[in-house]
Amino acid sequence: MKVRDSGMPDETYWESLFDIESIMQRIGPAKHAIDAVEFGSGYGTFSLPIARRISGTLFALDLETELIHRLKQRAESQNVNNITAIERDFVASGTGLADASVDYACLFNILHHDEPVNLIREAKRVVRPGGFLAVMHWRSDLSTPRGPSLDIRPKPQQMLAWLHEAEVTSAVYYVLAPYHYGYLAKITTGDRI
Repeated sequence: MKVRDSGMPDETYWESLFDIESIMQRIGPAKHAIDAVEFGSGYGTFSLPIARRISGTLFALDLETELIHRLKQRAESQNVNNITAIERDFVASGTGLADASVDYACLFNILHHDEPVNLIREAKRVVRPGGFLAVMHWRSDLSTPRGPSLDIRPKPQQMLAWLHEAEVTSAVYYVLAPYHYGYLAKITTGDRI
């Protein structure tokens, strides 16, 4: 199921919209992270830097065949060998990963979906206690060159409410210049479903 108001522009233009290194420093995986999962890998904008930061496997999930192929091409050309790119409708079917099987999960620019709390719950389900869940979205308080329509962009307080509804309680807020904000939450044993 495609997320509403989604679609990818040209790859080079898309990647110009992010300060990828800064985002990774703030809400990327911790240095000790082994395995990770990315919901909606797209061109691999964040897949490649995440894979370089972890010692195990990045499960990069996307619905679109062309984007999975592009990610595989980029990973091969950059000699990044720890990405398992999976074409999967994770909105309808979940990740297919076992409970508590990764140290880091990210939901970047995807929570304008009709049921964002379900995606957060699925991400939380697969994160081991002591691991991290990161969410990021387009800001709605300034003009941005891309992103979904303003009326479906979650504001930070709405995102925090969704995290709390999914019983993710330790979220820390970050401004992610130039156009995004995010939360990073450590998953504890008490947060487990």
